[in-house]
Amino acid sequence: MSRIVRGIALVGALSALATACSGGSTDPATPPPAPTVTSLTISPPSASFVSLGQAANLSSEVRLSNGSVGNQTVTWTSDNASVATVSNGLVTATGNGQTTIKASVGTVSATAAVTVNQTVVSVSLVPGDTVIKSAAKLRGTALDARGNPVAGASVQWEALTPAITTVDASGNLTPKSTGVARIRITSGTFTSTAIVRTVSNVTKLADLLPLFEYSGTSGLRKAVSDISQSHADARLATIAKVWSYLETIFPSSGSPTTTMYFTKWSAIWTEFSPYCGGVFLANQTAWQQCTTPIQQHFLIPEKEPDDYQLIARFLSRQFLIASNNDARAFPWFTEGLTQWLSGGSFQGNVIVGAPAAVSVQDFKSGDTQNLLSPLDVLMRLSLAEYYENLPQRTPVAVRMAQGVILMAYLAKNYPAVIPAILTRIRATPGAGFTNDQLINEILTGTGKSTAELQAAYIVFGRAL
Repeated sequence: MSRIVRGIALVGALSALATACSGGSTDPATPPPAPTVTSLTISPPSASFVSLGQAANLSSEVRLSNGSVGNQTVTWTSDNASVATVSNGLVTATGNGQTTIKASVGTVSATAAVTVNQTVVSVSLVPGDTVIKSAAKLRGTALDARGNPVAGASVQWEALTPAITTVDASGNLTPKSTGVARIRITSGTFTSTAIVRTVSNVTKLADLLPLFEYSGTSGLRKAVSDISQSHADARLATIAKVWSYLETIFPSSGSPTTTMYFTKWSAIWTEFSPYCGGVFLANQTAWQQCTTPIQQHFLIPEKEPDDYQLIARFLSRQFLIASNNDARAFPWFTEGLTQWLSGGSFQGNVIVGAPAAVSVQDFKSGDTQNLLSPLDVLMRLSLAEYYENLPQRTPVAVRMAQGVILMAYLAKNYPAVIPAILTRIRATPGAGFTNDQLINEILTGTGKSTAELQAAYIVFGRAL
């Protein structure tokens, strides 16, 4: 009986094996289910900002049902983008208030509280230095650490010199008298002050004197500065030295009184040149001469350490025009000589001329662009033609540069020519020394024709 049972069992086992080997329908083992997202956290859970544009990173952590950390993509949103925006966890403050930042993976989410409350760290008052002739307005603002205006911040206005200019609670200015006024704004513990140059009653250049706080004087030559007393004194010393030299090469200064105003506030030119009969020339290494029957006034923007260039140019021009009745008939020589002198420097008590860098640059620019005037044309341009298109750097700047380069060429290769011209001017002070005579003096002194002179000085200029 037992043999029969064992046989039946063996037959069954073999049958099952055969079925399996023949691809029967028995199911394999079922894999375990994938872990699911069970929680999401944001760190830190809150953030505070004191400036617009300030940003901070929030991080997120996804936990799965099997206890591990997941790497699922997190979606970030802000409930109020006018307060703060968010991108990949980077939160940026956009406005004062509160908002909630949410991180989500499917239906699971977490939030962080964000507060934006701008804090005043400075105040701004613009413009910081201005001129007014009638009622005007300043702009005063409390700022956060990133320079953004702080909405709703209280700003108090105060006129420190109310006899000159007053101010109301909104920054509206009212001029009271000519002078330098100061206006202050305050927000909390922070302050800012602006200079207001009030010129409500200015009708002539002399009315500006209250604007300039320091002056140095030497006889009839004066230096006035809005920078400092020592600044005015140093400029006056340079004026005196240049003047002394010019007296040795020209017969006349043409003006018993010459006043130069030195300013770091160049906008004063545009405002006040018309009051003394001058016209402001934009985009020039400009200078402005204002003339009265007995005075020469010059407004000079502070540039050089001692402003030698402008002092030498202005005074040499004044001396040359006063010394020769026909000087205005040869602007090419007037500009060439005076700019050549101003580009040079003192060697002892003598000015040794040289072309300034800007003259060399203008000459080479004109040469490259085929803007150089033929020398015979340049020497015969009328005053109006020579200064045509004056507000532009070209072509009048190129014409001026041509004169400077020609003077430099003559000084180097024919050093007797320029002194000979100045001797002729000194010999007949005030009398006419015509343009034709001047040209002849140069051609005779060099032994060259105009065409030969042109070719030679252009080669010289290109080599500088």
